[in-house]
This record gives sequence, C-alpha cells and structure tokens, in this order.
Amino acid sequence: VVTGEVFDYTSAIRQGRFQTGLLGLHQIENAGMAIALLDTFCQEVGRKLPANILIAQALEETRWPGRLEVVSRNPLMI
Repeated sequence: VVTGEVFDYTSAIRQGRFQTGLLGLHQIENAGMAIALLDTFCQEVGRKLPANILIAQALEETRWPGRLEVVSRNPLMI
C-alpha cells in the first residue's frame, strides 16, 4: 500500500530521507518547505533544531482523510 512520497532533503544545515503521509508529488515540495521553515524558525529564535527522526515521524503521521485517499484497491477507488 502506497502511503506517501519518499524524498531526499538537503540544505546547509540538514540532510535526510523522509516520507510524507500524503500522496502526490506536490507533497514533496510542501514537506521540504515545512522543513526549511522549521529550521529557519529554530535558528531565528535560538532553539535547537529537531532531530531528523522527529521530523520524519511528524511527516509520516500526517493524514488528510478524503484527500487523494485510496478507499479501495479492487476496484481502485480514490
């Protein structure tokens, strides 16, 4: 069962492989932007950057019921 999109993220301060909990290639861009904003915010306010494992967990747990959700495999119903 496909549960999301897998992507590699690289910036000056973070590198890792992540998976979204949402389907759609546009979710890679959304997740990358969210990571960049989180890292920028943490730097601006002097907070420690969250570990990749915490970001990975949050991204994988993200759900939006009804949005590109596979309801049935046979027949395929999205």
